[in-house]
Amino acid sequence: MARRRAAAAAHAAAWPGGRRRDAAPRYARPPRRGGRRSARRLADLDERKAALARARDAARAEQAADARRAHLRAHTWAEAAAWVPRGVDALARWLEPHPGAAALRAELHLDRGRPAPALEAARQAGDPVLEARALAALDRREEARARLGALLRDAPPGAPGRRFAQLVGGDPLALHDLPDDAPVPLLVARAQRVSQEALQRQDPQALAEAARLADAAVRRWPTSVEALYARSAALYHRWLLTREPELVPRFLADLRRARAVLPQPIFWVYAGKTYVQTDRPLEAAGELQRGMALADQHRDGNAAALGRVWFGAAMTQLGEHREALAAWLDALRIAPDLAGLYDFLPWARRLPAPLRARLLEAVPPARRAEVERVLAERG
Repeated sequence: MARRRAAAAAHAAAWPGGRRRDAAPRYARPPRRGGRRSARRLADLDERKAALARARDAARAEQAADARRAHLRAHTWAEAAAWVPRGVDALARWLEPHPGAAALRAELHLDRGRPAPALEAARQAGDPVLEARALAALDRREEARARLGALLRDAPPGAPGRRFAQLVGGDPLALHDLPDDAPVPLLVARAQRVSQEALQRQDPQALAEAARLADAAVRRWPTSVEALYARSAALYHRWLLTREPELVPRFLADLRRARAVLPQPIFWVYAGKTYVQTDRPLEAAGELQRGMALADQHRDGNAAALGRVWFGAAMTQLGEHREALAAWLDALRIAPDLAGLYDFLPWARRLPAPLRARLLEAVPPARRAEVERVLAERG
């Protein structure tokens, strides 16, 4: 019997139509087609899974004593985690068994708005700057000041930690001549200061420099919400001055990326505001409804009011004047003293006269004459 099987195998291998061991199966199952997900979505899902797999491998292998190498390696998986739902939380958990990655865990917890575990990880890492940031986020400001005071006393001149302490203390020289590899909080603070000065001068080139500084901060730590927002704000304000269309998708992408890490309602509100300003009211309405729902859920009055300001503007663009009036009346009720509350006035001019009169009645007496004058203008 064994001899027959061997002869049959030899015959099959020699025959032109015979199958070899390494040949593809004759009746291989054809690839599945159709389904509810498009090929593009499936490819995107595969890419995200691969990114998380790489992140998991990097985190599990993180046992090296070289903290700088660990920090550089973190950028690879932090970049992936910023785009994957709950990816930052997963990476923080994977890093738990590795004492050398405590500073990285503290950064991730701060990115996610979780100061208590960030404080524990910062103390484990022995990082006074991270510890002070976590204490400040916990509203334990006296302890944070004491920690920074010790840092000012003990750190050598020019040390990054000392610069951070000087920045918090209001020293204007703390941000002078920062290199691109400076700590992320210093780069973000420098970008914000340059952006504020550029806005006062209406200088688009200075806003480009602010965006460059924020970009350096994002490269240093890709999940930093502060760095992402600073870059988005600099690009947005430059767009207001130059109206360069290629800037819009860039600052909107930063808003989406920031809210993937930390879902703050204001990020949806700012995206909706941009869509209103670019005459895309349907897209604006979707973003603003999501932002208002989150703001109401978190009892964030300022974001709730600002969302209604721009939702009303989107409704006027769609010709829904009564919905616009209802949104603006709610905004006046929620936060009557909010900066930017009356940004809706250029769109309020489109309301019919009876609706404008109702809106004017809801304005506080101290502002009523000014609002009446603006509503009477033709823009």
